[in-house]
Amino acid sequence: MAPTPVKNVVLDVVPSYISMNSTRPLGGACRETKEESLYLTMAALAFRRPRTIPYLLQAAWAFRARAWYLLPPFLPVPPQSYMRWRMETAYGDPSAVPNDDEIERYLRWTSRMRAEMKRMPDV
Repeated sequence: MAPTPVKNVVLDVVPSYISMNSTRPLGGACRETKEESLYLTMAALAFRRPRTIPYLLQAAWAFRARAWYLLPPFLPVPPQSYMRWRMETAYGDPSAVPNDDEIERYLRWTSRMRAEMKRMPDV
C-alpha cells in the first residue's frame, strides 16, 4: 500500500507566523486561512472588541517568551511553538485559528483562573 501524503506540514522554511490551510471540518468553531495568523486575529479582536484588551495584555504577559526583549519583534508575546502546541491540543491542528468568541471566552477564563490562584492559600 502506498503511503498517504501528509497535509498541513509546516516546513522549517515557512515563517512560523503564517497559518497553513487545512481541510479538517470544524463545524464552524474555528476558521483557518493562509494569510491570517493567530496573532493577527487577536490584534483584530482588540479593535473589534476593545473590552478584551486588558485580557489580551494579561495573557500576553503571562505567556510571554523568555528574553522576549532580545528577539524581534521585541514584544512580550507567547512563542510560536507554544501557540502551535496550544492550537494542536485544543483543535487537533497547530494551524487552527479560533473565532472571536472562543478567544474572548478563553481570555476571560484565564484571567479568572489567575485571580483564583492568587486567592488560594499556599500549602
